Amino acid sequence: MTEVDQLKNIVEKWVFFFKHANETSEGDAERMKGSDLIIKRAHDELNMFDWSEKESMAYEQEVKYAKDAEAILQHELDSAKERGIEIGDKRGKEEPKLRWQKIDSSPAFQLISYQKP
Repeated sequence: MTEVDQLKNIVEKWVFFFKHANETSEGDAERMKGSDLIIKRAHDELNMFDWSEKESMAYEQEVKYAKDAEAILQHELDSAKERGIEIGDKRGKEEPKLRWQKIDSSPAFQLISYQKP
């Protein structure tokens, strides 16, 4: 069992991070973070200081690409929702309105009104 595996709570994890951040491996960072994504993010940010300018630019391009893709998908989702609402409204106006009534103790229903669109 490594020292990282012995960390019990978030305070111990942060103390370990600040004390050993430069020597913490990716695997240890993954195990240390547990459910705390902030520690992993802090470790990733610290690692970025060692990147070359080329690596930093490539990373920034990837981040921009991911954000652009997310924005495009969100726009498509919003458009699809709007179109679905329009289709539902149109169908509601086109389809007849039916009213049903349960027949006493029977599991059956009977049509009690029909209204054309």
